[in-house]
Amino acid sequence: MTEFQQKNLVIVHNDDTKQSAEFLIGLIGNMANAGLPINAQPMHEKVYADNIEVKNAKQKILFLGNFPESKIAIENTVSLLFDRFGIRYGWNGNRAAMTFKKIPEDRFKALADFAEKEFSHEENVIKTVDKKGLDPRKHFDDFKTRAIGAIVAAMLPPTLSTAAASSFMLTNKNKLDAKQMMVQQQRFAVAYFSMKHLNDFMGFKDE
Repeated sequence: MTEFQQKNLVIVHNDDTKQSAEFLIGLIGNMANAGLPINAQPMHEKVYADNIEVKNAKQKILFLGNFPESKIAIENTVSLLFDRFGIRYGWNGNRAAMTFKKIPEDRFKALADFAEKEFSHEENVIKTVDKKGLDPRKHFDDFKTRAIGAIVAAMLPPTLSTAAASSFMLTNKNKLDAKQMMVQQQRFAVAYFSMKHLNDFMGFKDE
């Protein structure tokens, strides 16, 4: 049975991304409970800017939002792993960055459709793995599939489907709430990153 060594992750955020940083920490906590040992801690970008010890440490750091350090990190990425719907992220070594820009309502609905398809697919895979009763740490992919079950559960209740955009995020019959679109855009981004790329970034596949 594969055992993974615990690794630390510092999530550097600003005021605009504090909520999504907390959401990401919750997702990682669920994954840790499933057996993936990540110790995640939040840090405001102003605190990080003055923290030489953290800057010089070798632990993984994710810059979440639009601020000087994240812009430098995103420019230094070898290649972006996601660049759609106003969301950009990638990493280089121990430094990852995720930035955002506002998108119009039609692009948000396209994001909603994309999210619904992606998370619904993962949910079906999880059910298949659970039905087979596979040991999540017997094979890495099986393990990851179980761990992201928490992410699917967290994302689908508020749902990012187009139907949810009508029922959950409409402040009136004609207009989507801009703040809620921003929140859901960020929630999707960190959940998708957790589902598709967190294990690779943290280096678990290399163990």
